[in-house]
Amino acid sequence: MGKFKGLAKGVGFGIDFLEGDPDNVYRTKHYIVAQHISLAYDEAAGAVSVSEDYYYERNTARDDDFDYLLMDMRVAEGRRVPTQSYVRTYVR
Repeated sequence: MGKFKGLAKGVGFGIDFLEGDPDNVYRTKHYIVAQHISLAYDEAAGAVSVSEDYYYERNTARDDDFDYLLMDMRVAEGRRVPTQSYVRTYVR
């Protein structure tokens, strides 16, 4: 992970779905999703992987940014990194 760390700053302009240095970015039919992945510890379950997901509604500008910045990805739309739990936030 970490391919996306600092990418928005490196290109010199702000891209909303790359804010906060996500660990993974992928695209669905209606959204571009930025995953921020961390580990939490629970007494009963032990270590648990948690994904804080931001679902950005797709539009032409976001699709163009995604296509340009992430065009070298092996899987064109990207893939979700599986975690044991997640929290979703939707952004227009």
